[in-house]
Amino acid sequence: MKAADPTHEIIKGYFDLIKTGITYGGNTIYVGTKIPKNSANYVYIYLESLENKSTADSVVYFATVTMQIVSMQDADEGNDTVVNSILEQLLTKLGDPALIVMTHFKCLTAIYGDMETLNEMDESKYIITKKLRMTSFVEQLN
Repeated sequence: MKAADPTHEIIKGYFDLIKTGITYGGNTIYVGTKIPKNSANYVYIYLESLENKSTADSVVYFATVTMQIVSMQDADEGNDTVVNSILEQLLTKLGDPALIVMTHFKCLTAIYGDMETLNEMDESKYIITKKLRMTSFVEQLN
């Protein structure tokens, strides 16, 4: 079997799972593969790493999908309540590999990898960021 690139399907599978239902304060939070221009709170999803772990019997990849949760606030705020609320909502949706639907691949595992907190501040904004990493083994279907 010729190995195919699963990048697009992995991102789409995770995106489809989390694209709706993430809210804060009655507002829907943008989830996507691009950073929005006019949104103070959003989730940016991307494939951080992809390793081919194929055997003679099957084509398998080990993927790390990262969801970067960002909240831009006034410089005097610095409250991580928004980011924590979004993180909790994401964690309730993630973890079941059967819910990560792909066409030419099957998600075998969806495991919480780790989380990293990054905070930045300039003269006008305080930016709170949490990176949630999910690791998955993905098998190519025949």
